[in-house]
Amino acid sequence: MFTLVIAITPFNLLSQKDDKESNNNTPFGRITGKIFEADSSKPLIGVTVILHRELDSSQVTGTFSDKSGNFKLENIALGRYYLLVRSIGYRELKIRPVWITENRKDYTLNHIKLYAQAVTTGAVEVTGYKDLLQSGLDKTVIQVEKNLTALGGSATDVMKTIPSVTVDIDGNVSLRGSANVRILVDGKPSGLSSTDILDMIPASQIESIELITNPSAKYDPESSAGIINIVLKKERDSGTNGMMSINAGTGDKYNASVNLNYRTTDFNLFGSYNARYWSMAGYNQINQKNTKPDTIFTILQREDYGRHGGFHSIRLGIDYFINPDNQLTFSALPHFGKRNNGELLSFDELKTPIGRYNYFTRHNDESFPFNSQDYSLNYKNNLGKNHELTTDVFMSSSERDFTSDYVHKDYSVDSNKTISPNYNSLVLSRTRNNNKGFNFTVQADYKRPVNAQGSFQAGYKSSIRYADMDFIYNNYDSFSNAWLNDTKKSNHFIYDETIHAGYLIYSNSIIGINYQIGLRGEQSLITTDLRTTNEKNNKSYFSFFPSVHFKYEASPVVSYMLSYSRRINRPSTRSLNPFTDYDDPLNLSSGNPNLDPEYPNVFELGGAFILPDITITSNLFFRQTNNSITDISVMLDSMVTLETPRNLELVRNYGMELIMQHELFEWWRYDWNLSYYRQEVRGEFIYKGETKDLTENHNSWNAKFNTFFSYNKFLEFQVSGYYSAPSVSAQVRNGESYSFDAGMKIILMDGNFSINMRGGDIFHTYKNLYVTKGANGNFSFLIDTRRIRESQVFYLGISYKFNNFSRPNDRRNGNGGQDIFDLD
Repeated sequence: MFTLVIAITPFNLLSQKDDKESNNNTPFGRITGKIFEADSSKPLIGVTVILHRELDSSQVTGTFSDKSGNFKLENIALGRYYLLVRSIGYRELKIRPVWITENRKDYTLNHIKLYAQAVTTGAVEVTGYKDLLQSGLDKTVIQVEKNLTALGGSATDVMKTIPSVTVDIDGNVSLRGSANVRILVDGKPSGLSSTDILDMIPASQIESIELITNPSAKYDPESSAGIINIVLKKERDSGTNGMMSINAGTGDKYNASVNLNYRTTDFNLFGSYNARYWSMAGYNQINQKNTKPDTIFTILQREDYGRHGGFHSIRLGIDYFINPDNQLTFSALPHFGKRNNGELLSFDELKTPIGRYNYFTRHNDESFPFNSQDYSLNYKNNLGKNHELTTDVFMSSSERDFTSDYVHKDYSVDSNKTISPNYNSLVLSRTRNNNKGFNFTVQADYKRPVNAQGSFQAGYKSSIRYADMDFIYNNYDSFSNAWLNDTKKSNHFIYDETIHAGYLIYSNSIIGINYQIGLRGEQSLITTDLRTTNEKNNKSYFSFFPSVHFKYEASPVVSYMLSYSRRINRPSTRSLNPFTDYDDPLNLSSGNPNLDPEYPNVFELGGAFILPDITITSNLFFRQTNNSITDISVMLDSMVTLETPRNLELVRNYGMELIMQHELFEWWRYDWNLSYYRQEVRGEFIYKGETKDLTENHNSWNAKFNTFFSYNKFLEFQVSGYYSAPSVSAQVRNGESYSFDAGMKIILMDGNFSINMRGGDIFHTYKNLYVTKGANGNFSFLIDTRRIRESQVFYLGISYKFNNFSRPNDRRNGNGGQDIFDLD
């Protein structure tokens, strides 16, 4: 909130200054103009126009373009000025000089065009820089083309630099402290898990990242934290253009990508291919202490692993421009690859006061081939100004096939507590986990104007999701020399989900306040079938999801936003599967088919202060999640714990975000963000007739910064860093984490060829530490986990582009057919 006060103060002073000058300088003039998109010649709405004095560059006044692209600045004292024109997704324009004289009091600019790249036309001087971070009503857009600390990496590396986003050691993404976030690619989901798809998308193919923290009723309400949309590059220039890159990193890490595009007046062909091979080593260490009144059981586990693998992905598509008002787009995105893991796990069990009494090791060789295919078909019909109909069909399928071979060895412990191999204790086992998934979605969206400022939107969506997870556990029988199925540990689980949804949205403006009101209704039909035990579970429920957004522009540089939405988080297939996972025999896990969905209610209050060289945004947010799904651990006996998800009463998260972007000089700019949040957990669970209170309150915060330097357009350098403070959930306390990255680019051949260098986690500080504690019956337990992986990596790469590849996306394609609402 203090940021909003800071934001208002300069504007009030500015207004007072203008009033004073208005009284001392007469007569007055005015500046009018009209702003178009250069490629389509369509008027642009909501473009910021700021007037500056030529003498000292001080700001005089500003405004926004209306729905017809027109703007007007009045009561301008005689003198010499220049205009700054800026809008998200377009290059900033500097129009100079602008003279207001006795003979020319009305200064008119009727043909201002915003371009997607640097050009110079007449009196309009276009700068070649696009803001790295741009804030809108319900989203923040981060341009990542200049993100040097992700060069040669994947989307996971890009996410590590994004404000409000954290990435753990396994690549799991959290937004504002919540891991329940939805990942989209060009506005569409993928058949793969979020961690897999982030690993497969090269950073070089990403144009921007959109953070949609409080979406409108048009969007699926799935996920409590919001949506992260990855916008891929796609060309608008005519002719053929493309880019090729290859990178190599320490520890046998290699990747290469090719992007090609061909466009005519009738169609646009686009395609890309990328390949990645990687190798990684690390270890997990678990110290577990189980206590009962007279005895302490201590378990020391150490897992050392080495992993390597490779994958390929292909992206093919075509835009067919039937006529100026009709467009058809088809795209296909297949992925395939394989990963291999080798793990050595040691268990050392001690009992106080007896001492060591058991020791064993287990070696695991795992093979993990996978493939997926995503297909989409989009039709867009422009029926008039702000009047359109779009239809989308999306289909995806995936298959992942885990095969693991285990070698278990027990060791003898003598009276002196020393260990020695027990050669008669060798146990061989093998598992196969075959997961198949299928998604099908059809959606129609309609939008039409109501009056000069209002609009009405409606849409319908049906989706089908099917998952088949077949887990087979075999033990080797030396007598029959055969693998025998262990029916007690094998598991076959089917998940079937159908959702029908419809929404209505009305937007308009009243007394200077733009507003949008939406309502979405969804009917969910979900069936789970554990075929191993013939356990079936059916759930059917109907839910309403309202959304409200307000925006008030107090001045050309200060604006406020207020929003609310109700969302849902349906239990995952893994959390619903009741079968027990015996992968770690001392730390078991199972799902819960009786889980209910959780319902978050999200409120946000934000403000923005935007000047040519500095942008400050702040947000206050509150999220209350009813029926919150939380993993709970209990002791089954003196040595074994079981983790299973349960519905708690509620979880409250609230906090504040502060983001600043500042251009100190033409060659030096930086941005940073600070997030503070508090979590309050309310709930209890009953185990073996005993009620346990899980109430927990905790404060946490995290911070990130990026600083960017450029020298003579031939050398660019960036340093990024982040810090995440400890955080607490129902039973788990996460330790702090921090890291620093650096990147450099040498630009040659008029920008077409570059040499890239970057270092990830350059001080080798990235790690994951957490503690789980609890108690039930006569037992209490404390599990201290430390996870370390190879994170200090240095990359060297080259890239070449021809015919000016990587021009920014057309806005109509940037969201994959799902327009993000932005109040005018």
